[in-house]
Amino acid sequence: MKSLVYVHKRGNAPCLLTALLLVAAGAFLTLFSLGFNTARHSEHTQRRTQTDDLTSYYASHKAYSGGDEVRKNLVAECTEETCRPPACVCARTSHPGSFPLREVPMMVMLSFDDHVNNLNFHHVQSLLDRRWKNPNKCPATFTFFSCDVATNYSYVRKLHTLGHEIGSHSVTHRFPIQWWTNASIQELTTEFSGQRDKLVQEAGVPHEAVKGIRVPFLMASKDRVAKMIQRSGFKYDSSLAAGSELVRGDPPWWPFTLDYPPRHLRIQGRYPGVWEVPLNLYDCFNGKGGYFMLDQCPMRNNTHEILGYLWRHFAYHYRSRAPMGLFMHVNWFNLNSASHEALTTFLDQLSIMPEVWLLSVSQVIQWIEQPTPISELKRFKPWGC
Repeated sequence: MKSLVYVHKRGNAPCLLTALLLVAAGAFLTLFSLGFNTARHSEHTQRRTQTDDLTSYYASHKAYSGGDEVRKNLVAECTEETCRPPACVCARTSHPGSFPLREVPMMVMLSFDDHVNNLNFHHVQSLLDRRWKNPNKCPATFTFFSCDVATNYSYVRKLHTLGHEIGSHSVTHRFPIQWWTNASIQELTTEFSGQRDKLVQEAGVPHEAVKGIRVPFLMASKDRVAKMIQRSGFKYDSSLAAGSELVRGDPPWWPFTLDYPPRHLRIQGRYPGVWEVPLNLYDCFNGKGGYFMLDQCPMRNNTHEILGYLWRHFAYHYRSRAPMGLFMHVNWFNLNSASHEALTTFLDQLSIMPEVWLLSVSQVIQWIEQPTPISELKRFKPWGC
């Protein structure tokens, strides 16, 4: 196997972290490949040893330099006494559950926004053909936030049949962008419930299976979106920026319910049982951060650089085991030839790490509702197949 050692030429500390991380990842994969065709017991032993080495490396970088901004935004009234899981979950940057961090699975969510059709489904199919498996031998699952515009529903039907989650991304995906921040509750209902109805009618997705939404352009009208979710029977939104940035040193946020919304979201009301799966901001090479979707980052056509960027963000989440969101538009595949290769290689690498799970957004919420240690996850029914 070709060695995967990627070294950035920039001299700052995060790039050094990337280089060191990828050296460790390259060593892990190279050594794993040497034992791939040996006896099963020998393979398992080598795999566990190399993964432990990689895990130890991540753990050595567990300190976040920031955190004041996070603490400022937490709501003091949200405590274990006032907010009891699974119905209510406080915003937090530490893992739920009473077990140690090493027993927390590293959950990775891959989601795609917009339409799937003849122009892009071959790219999606190339990912599905990899047939990645989670540690319980069940297939990896992704989330597709679908809009009606230009969508071929036969492809959506296929994705659902394969076990992937389908969410609502509106009917029209209309312009201007500002329309979404000014939309009324009824207008939002028409868009998101209307798209759910189309998914039921055109793709055969059960009504109750469409659990989440993402607002186009991430221009959520906050309180009105939360009210629409409550009234329409959705479970979660994934449109709001949590505010944490790798570049600033703040730890990433975990998903939470809007019983006690964090102050920086500027949500005025409380919406019991409505989940928010936040977008932790990406630092995209330029050291300034501020991007919410992976394909918004200006990337050169360089597989090594993009892969290093993905590993850097993985390490950022791994320190607290906060779920990592690989949130992007289907347009990701059209950025350049390196984007697809880097993403595929990254997921190849993650899929052989025993503590890493490739999950849909809803599956991550299910774990937070029922925190379960790694040692018991193979019997965790919500992730079964």
